[in-house]
Amino acid sequence: TSSGSVWPLQLDVASPASVAAAARNVQARLRGNGHQLVGLVNNAGIGPKTRAGRGGDTVDVTRRTVDVNVLGVVRVTEAFLPLLTRRRASDDDRGGPGRVVNVGSLAGRASRPNDLAYVASKHAIEGLTDGMRLDLAPLGVSVSLIQPGFVASSMCRHASCVRFPNATTTPAIEDALLAAFPRTRYPVSDAHGIP
Repeated sequence: TSSGSVWPLQLDVASPASVAAAARNVQARLRGNGHQLVGLVNNAGIGPKTRAGRGGDTVDVTRRTVDVNVLGVVRVTEAFLPLLTRRRASDDDRGGPGRVVNVGSLAGRASRPNDLAYVASKHAIEGLTDGMRLDLAPLGVSVSLIQPGFVASSMCRHASCVRFPNATTTPAIEDALLAAFPRTRYPVSDAHGIP
């Protein structure tokens, strides 16, 4: 924002160099104005259609999907974690733990046809988020998982996304970042089509 309190940052989560450069950029901005990193939202993701038994590029597409959707979360969290654990209470800041918010999917709870790579990656995010929560709790870092169903986004062109154009992950992400006691999981919106 123009006040400098929120800085959206685009980067290639599959590139260690891009992630490291982004972490350095944020660290320099924070140091330059006396702010602290409050939270990290891991929201990058791809959802190519893949299907078992088709051969061809199924393995390559699955590898790329896991690299972005799963390993990207690990890369970014590891790079920004030192900034989250430096939080301290002050007069103009509530202090308290840093927050990590991972955006998964309800597809991480139930499989769908023709979504092999995406569903596998979102199942992995479920376990990864639980493991991060346990590992980072002693450092005072809270970890939450957002589990969208069909929400309006550039990734979802399904009829259910069009039917619920106002469904968004924003309120859940805000709660995970700002609540005194954030939830571990935030199911969001419609789950039509997920058994």
